[in-house]
Amino acid sequence: MARLLIEFQHANERPVLGFDLGTDGPALAEFLPELATVATINDVRGQMALLEPLARNDGAPKVVDVGQRVLAQLFTILRDVDFAGIASGRAIKPIVLYVAAPGDEAVRGYAILRQQFPSFGFVPVSNEAMLDEADLAPLFPSSITGVPTLQLPPVSADLQTHIDQRPCFLIGLHQLGEDALPPGVWAELDDWLRRCFRQMRELDVALLMEQRGA
Repeated sequence: MARLLIEFQHANERPVLGFDLGTDGPALAEFLPELATVATINDVRGQMALLEPLARNDGAPKVVDVGQRVLAQLFTILRDVDFAGIASGRAIKPIVLYVAAPGDEAVRGYAILRQQFPSFGFVPVSNEAMLDEADLAPLFPSSITGVPTLQLPPVSADLQTHIDQRPCFLIGLHQLGEDALPPGVWAELDDWLRRCFRQMRELDVALLMEQRGA
């Protein structure tokens, strides 16, 4: 989802900055080396290098891809430095796109984060093949009005093979056109990107409406 979000921001000509923080799968920075950099929070220097741009209200969206192994460590640091207070004082609204998964651990983790960071926005993200929106709503309630969840549509094995190549700019792959991909793959990519980007536009609008109503 972080990869898609960065591409969405870039497609809308926003100066997005991506941070690859201990991802569990293929590294974000490997997919989008021009838009994302590797980050670390294992020492003070790395923490400052990450938190300083996140706390800067300069009009550039920042996207952090957080692996499961460093999730608790990151939010502990955010709590210890009162990042919520810093962000609020600079008119920054952090949004957490939380990957929802079956099981009590994910549900409990989501509830704890919402309790510890009430000023943050929270939206659950789910792979449609695992959980549908009806299953998510009671377990992972969104805090953004009008955006109950972000659904990541599944893709075929053929499309997965192409988008797993590194580096791979999804918009660039799409712009190559139908002739550059096997039959049916470009059409699937086109539909997939449209569905994902539509949800992100809806989130954009919801956040704008929330800001205007504040």
